Amino acid sequence: MGTPAAIRVVEWNLLGYRRVWKGTIVSSFVQPLLYLFGMGLGVGSLVERNTSSAALLGGVGYAHFIAPGLLASTAMVIGSIESTWPVFGGFKWLRVYHAMAATPLRAVDLVIGHLLWVGVRVLVAAGSVAVAVALIPSARPASAAGALLAIVAAALCGLAFAMPLAAY
Repeated sequence: MGTPAAIRVVEWNLLGYRRVWKGTIVSSFVQPLLYLFGMGLGVGSLVERNTSSAALLGGVGYAHFIAPGLLASTAMVIGSIESTWPVFGGFKWLRVYHAMAATPLRAVDLVIGHLLWVGVRVLVAAGSVAVAVALIPSARPASAAGALLAIVAAALCGLAFAMPLAAY
C-alpha cells in the first residue's frame, strides 16, 4: 500500500475539513493580522520612537522584526491543535482510527496520512499568515523567495511540534 494509502487518510480529513474551513480563517488569517496591527504597528510605534531600541532591532521596523516569529508561532499552534484533540478523539470517542484500522490501511499509513494532513494544514495557515504580513507595508519581507522559505521553515516548525504530540 504505502504512500497512496496514506493519501486516503488525507482525503478523509479533507472531506471533514471542507465543512469547517470557514471557522479556521480566524485562527489562520484574522488573528495574525490583528496581532500585527496591534503589536507590530501599535507597540511598534512606541518601540521605534526609542532610538536605542531601534538600534537593537538592527535598523528594521518592529513589525518587520516580529513577523517571522508570528509566522512560526502560528504554524506551531496549528500543528499542535491538529495533533491533540483530533488524534485523542479519533481513538477514544469517535473511534475513527479503529475504523481505519479495520480497512486494508496499515498503522504506518495512518501515521503518514496524519503527518501529510498536518503538513497541508500548516502550509495553508503559514501561507495565510504570509498574506497577512504582506498586507502591512512595514512588515513585508524583502523578497518573495524569502517569504516562501519562511513559509517552508514555519511548516517544518509546525510539523516538529505536531508529530511528538500525536505520538503522545
